[in-house]
Amino acid sequence: MKKSREQILNDLEYRLKTSTDITNTDPGSVARTFLEVLTEEFYEFYDELELSVTMGFVSSAGGRFLDMIGVLLNCTRELNETDESYRSRIVNQVYVVAGANLTAIRLKALSVEGVNDIIFKEYSHGAGSFSCYVITADTQASRSVLNAVEAAVNDAKAFGIYAEVRTPVLIPVELMVRLIFSTDTGAAEKTTIRQNAVREVRNYIDGMEMGGTLVINELIQRIMEVSTKVRDLDIYGMNIKGQSRYVANASIKWDEKLILDLLDIT
Repeated sequence: MKKSREQILNDLEYRLKTSTDITNTDPGSVARTFLEVLTEEFYEFYDELELSVTMGFVSSAGGRFLDMIGVLLNCTRELNETDESYRSRIVNQVYVVAGANLTAIRLKALSVEGVNDIIFKEYSHGAGSFSCYVITADTQASRSVLNAVEAAVNDAKAFGIYAEVRTPVLIPVELMVRLIFSTDTGAAEKTTIRQNAVREVRNYIDGMEMGGTLVINELIQRIMEVSTKVRDLDIYGMNIKGQSRYVANASIKWDEKLILDLLDIT
């Protein structure tokens, strides 16, 4: 906030009296003259500071100052364009640049060997921050992969931006399933069908995205489609994070990911 000449003079006088042995600051004294000279210098400084702050933001800048901000964002003023119109285009360009930066970070992170996907959460630690969630083919990304992604992200992100690289919170799922076969299904064929069913269930659950919902009907359909010899099935047990659950759709938080921990198909 800009200070008046009187405020500046009073502040300087107080500092001088509390920090030194000088007590005489009456008009005409050497100390008073010195303080008045400093007051004028500081007052001009506050003028420049106020102008810099005002003209340093898109929302309040105008004229040539708005032009300079636009140039930084590769958005130049059109002929006879008003400040308001130009300001609106600059704001749109800010979003474009921000999106381009995230795209650059994503491409850089995806170039790390072993990384299947990258998911961003903006403003995870307040303004000027984001979290980068690493998805790999393995259940849990290795420390070496995370370190490589962190280095890639830090290399691509803008200066002054805080970036956190982490993995999703893994939520283990346990399922107990009983298959009902047609009467003409042999023992060897049942074994093969069970193995294929296990693969289908694992592909479905482990392939789910962060924050995904386990849909029971889809799970049942995937198992039933393994073989026409499966007449019916019964999901008689379901545990999420080690706790028994009623067999129903299971939703998780946006930063969590379901993984198949135990599957018993009989």
